[in-house]
Amino acid sequence: MKKTITILIVFILGYLLGEIDVKLILKDLENEFIELNTISIIGLTSSVTTLLVFLMYLIGKVYAIKKAEMFLTESFFVRHNNNNDDLNIGKEITLDKDLEECEIIYLVPNDPIREIKFYTYDGDYHKEGQLIESVGSLKAGETLRINTYLPCGMPNYIIKYERFDYVIGTLVLQEDGRGLTNFRTPEIKHTWRSYFYHLVKA
Repeated sequence: MKKTITILIVFILGYLLGEIDVKLILKDLENEFIELNTISIIGLTSSVTTLLVFLMYLIGKVYAIKKAEMFLTESFFVRHNNNNDDLNIGKEITLDKDLEECEIIYLVPNDPIREIKFYTYDGDYHKEGQLIESVGSLKAGETLRINTYLPCGMPNYIIKYERFDYVIGTLVLQEDGRGLTNFRTPEIKHTWRSYFYHLVKA
């Protein structure tokens, strides 16, 4: 019985990886099935069914986690004045030096953030370039104030942050050409650790 299950697992792995002689494994399976009695066949069927149900459960959970990305965005907004009495500013960073006027961006996370990093924008590859500074973690409800200049064309900076659940967020600091910022829709990406976190949490 145990040998049959082992052969089945090896067969599945061999089929997926394509590096094992499938014909040889099928021959071994055929010989094992011939030697099985009725009770062993029932037990094997139950084991295979349980395995398939578990795999379907995992696939369903991963799909649900992926679909829930739209609810993981943080609150980014811009103010062109210093009226921040309603905010709990815990940290501040200035990206552009010697600016007479600048846009003030506020990041207010709904959930704790493990780490926030600021990078230059690599226009050739459209991704983060050199690391500028890491401001560390941010508590839920705590505000990060960002002093910078928002260009309408090529952006200058990128923010990357890791949420408490290991989800990675990426935000390009630029305006969208209509006088509005794209801060309400940061790019969200799951990692293997975030999938594992949500699977265990569930």
